[in-house]
Amino acid sequence: MAKAGGAQIGKHELTAGSPKIIKGLDQAVTVVGETAEANDRFGAAVSMVDYWPSGQSSKTVHTLIAIGTPGEDQQAVVDAGGVTVLNLDAASETLTLHASLLQGGARQDQPETGDQFGASVSLDDLAADAPVTVSTLHLAAGVPGEEAGSPANAGAVHMFPLAGSAAGADYLVAPGAHGVPAPTTAASGFGQTLMLTGTGILVLASGAKTVYQISWANITGTTGVTTPYPVTAGKTALVG
Repeated sequence: MAKAGGAQIGKHELTAGSPKIIKGLDQAVTVVGETAEANDRFGAAVSMVDYWPSGQSSKTVHTLIAIGTPGEDQQAVVDAGGVTVLNLDAASETLTLHASLLQGGARQDQPETGDQFGASVSLDDLAADAPVTVSTLHLAAGVPGEEAGSPANAGAVHMFPLAGSAAGADYLVAPGAHGVPAPTTAASGFGQTLMLTGTGILVLASGAKTVYQISWANITGTTGVTTPYPVTAGKTALVG
C-alpha cells in the first residue's frame, strides 16, 4: 500500500553484521491496532527515551517509542494525523501499547484537515534516575498544518504528559503565545521539526526560517523565556 508507512525496532547487537531487529511494525500489527491506509506515513517521525516506571522500588529500564502518523485520517478529517506510543521492556523485549494519541475530545485542540499531527515527535524524561511522574515524562508532537485563525498553516506543538495513562493536562504551544510572535505569512510551519531538552523545547518554524528555544516555564505558563534563532541562507538548523 503506497506510503502507508512502517518502522523497525532494533538493538545495539549485531546479527550477521546487521543490528538485531526486535520487531517490524506497521499499523496493522496487533500491538498498534490501527488500519493501514495509503499515505498514512506511519513512521514519518520517531523518538525514543529510556525511563524508570513509577511504582518500581529498584531501577528497571523500559523504553518509550513514539511513532508519528501525520497522514492519518480521523473519519472524514483527512490528514489530521496521530501518534502511537509503545512501551518496550528491555529485559524481555516485549512491546505493549502505552497510548494512542489524537487531537480532539478533552484535548487542547480539535483535528482539522491537513493538521498533520505527528509530523515530528520528541520524547524526554527530565528525571532519568528516578521513577517517572506526570511532570517528568513528556511527548511533544508537531502540528505544522494547524490553523488557529489567519494566516493558514501557522502550525503548533502539542505537549502530553506520558506517566500513567497519559491522561494528564496537555498543552498547546502556538505562534502568538508562549513568547512566539504571531506569524505574518501563511505556512510558517511551526512544529515541522522539534526537540525536547532538559530546559524546554526547540521548535523549527520552517516558513519563518527561525528556531525558537522555549523554556518549560513558558510552555506551562507565561513567565519563562523564548529565544529566537534565525536560520540564515546557506546554513541548516538541525533539531530532533
